[in-house]
Amino acid sequence: KIGANRGAVSLGLRSSTSGPLPPGQSRSLYLVAPRPSQVPSSAAAGDTLVGSIHYGRSNPARHGAGRRPGGFRLSLVVPATTVKTKPLSSSPAGDLASEERKFLIDRLKRIPFETRRKEFDALANKLLATTPNLRPVLVTRLERLDHVDHRKKRLGDVVAAADAVIATVDTDKLAATLGRRGGRSADKGVLVDALYRKGRALAYMELPEVIAAHPIADKAAHAKAFDSNFKELGRWVDTTENTYVLLHIRHERRRGRPAMALKWLTKYYPGTPANFWYVKKRRDLYEKLGWSHCHEYERRWLLVRFPKVYEAF
Repeated sequence: KIGANRGAVSLGLRSSTSGPLPPGQSRSLYLVAPRPSQVPSSAAAGDTLVGSIHYGRSNPARHGAGRRPGGFRLSLVVPATTVKTKPLSSSPAGDLASEERKFLIDRLKRIPFETRRKEFDALANKLLATTPNLRPVLVTRLERLDHVDHRKKRLGDVVAAADAVIATVDTDKLAATLGRRGGRSADKGVLVDALYRKGRALAYMELPEVIAAHPIADKAAHAKAFDSNFKELGRWVDTTENTYVLLHIRHERRRGRPAMALKWLTKYYPGTPANFWYVKKRRDLYEKLGWSHCHEYERRWLLVRFPKVYEAF
């Protein structure tokens, strides 16, 4: 690239370098070095690139070449590439104990719970020994214990794990900050999830197949625990919402109000795809109400919609 002068080039101004040059006069030119992207990739720093430049224009109407044959020799030494180095961080080094704790928590979440339970428990206990009530560990343990395929075998452990998570939330401070039914926060999400899981586990303990294997020792204390937990959940969320309605239905059934339970179930029943638990609950409620024809209808639909759950063999 050629410019009329260095100043014009540095300012990015267009300047004309062409035009007639009378005999005896001179004109200065400024040659702009190529950008790094224009230098051949095979050229290394220190290499010399050679070429030529012409200062005249061929004109067939005139005698002679009009410019020097072969032009004037031009050379360029490839400069060294400037490597931008990232400045060293001036922030202090992180807390090694905190970094190690984060690493171990991440490792804990990756351990298969059912097949490597001892390893999971050992690491969880180690973390809790150094940092009691470490919420990520307690939440992870609750989620693993409350797995849909295995929760009925360890409902007592689920309740205990939920209580441990609930204890990490300062409910008075949370209520003062957000209000019980208003706003969202990580603390509220953890609290509500633990309350719901605990309530579901307490409800499952009352199922006939669970009672057959694990009878409830103190039914009055158990009923009080369920009612107290459900009441606390109701302080934070509307238990008739879709997320919590199954527990609300259980609450109505325990109060001897199957018709009210059916009312709330029917509100969310026509879903797509069909929800197995909703169909099953409605079948059971029809039986509780003594509506045998509706019960039989729903029982057949349950077999049609969810054949895998009720395979003969």
